[in-house]
Amino acid sequence: MDRVNASIPQPRTGLLPLSPAAVGTACCAVSAVLYSGANVCMRKLALDCDPTWALFCKESVTTVVVGPILLVLAWRGRKILPPLGTLAVLALVGLAVEVVANLGMQWAFGVVGLAVAIPIDFGALLITSAILGYLLLDEHVSLRTVAALGLLLLAVALLGCGAPAASQEVNAAAVPSGLLVALAIALCCLAGVIYATFGAVARHCMKGSTSMGIVMFMTTFMGTVSLGPMSVGRLGLRPLLETPWEQYGWMFSAGLFNLVAFVAVTKGLQLIGVVRVQTLNAMQVAIAAMAGVLLFHELPNPWLVLGVTLTVVGIFLMDGPPGQPVAESL
Repeated sequence: MDRVNASIPQPRTGLLPLSPAAVGTACCAVSAVLYSGANVCMRKLALDCDPTWALFCKESVTTVVVGPILLVLAWRGRKILPPLGTLAVLALVGLAVEVVANLGMQWAFGVVGLAVAIPIDFGALLITSAILGYLLLDEHVSLRTVAALGLLLLAVALLGCGAPAASQEVNAAAVPSGLLVALAIALCCLAGVIYATFGAVARHCMKGSTSMGIVMFMTTFMGTVSLGPMSVGRLGLRPLLETPWEQYGWMFSAGLFNLVAFVAVTKGLQLIGVVRVQTLNAMQVAIAAMAGVLLFHELPNPWLVLGVTLTVVGIFLMDGPPGQPVAESL
């Protein structure tokens, strides 16, 4: 859900001491750093904690925080719920985000590491976003974007070449087979496709009366109601309750980072164009690569360095979608 591409009309900013561009840039930069922080927390848990339980705890933070706020707004007379069809679509896509994309990424962190998984995910996300925007939203694809897509495709291929070497550093005790590495790469690509689909669906829904709060809540709520029972069914309740408190700290920190980052990027999108937001998103790729190397000893190789570099360049070259009026309230 941290990757919705939406553009929001600029609000009045006469009372702001800084320019809207400066405030918006700062918000999006903070968002990129916090999303990266959430990824670092989840990478920390990748080898030691069940991925389903880790994601359940992380996503429950937003569900528990945003849910009561929506209830209060509804009690005060605010129309909260969108049409039933819209709610069903959000629930279905949210389930795919949580059970397929997020769970696949969490497993991939433990196979190929952060420095490989995030750039592949971003490459697939941006490629799919451009295709969906052209096919479904009638968005123009410029020659600059075509060039960027070519670089992103090349970047994904190079990162795939470097993934086997990276996996040996991630799993020094038990090096994954080539099949597991290939599956991790495929899951990262699939996650990018699902995130892009979610972004297109969310933008379409928010052009109407659906608020961003509902989008946030429905996505994480589907994770809460699906991942929790899956964890209990697979492992039993007692082993889950015996999870070390240190791991709970990483899980809930990731959830808090994710929530605040989403609010920050929403504010940023109100103040600056989506093109600048996408360039700031390149920070996530760079931070993921540095965090993987510095914090988790994912030693770089030439394929990884070149793949990450091309991913960042491709993000900078991408044109953003045209502005779409969406609901500004929670």
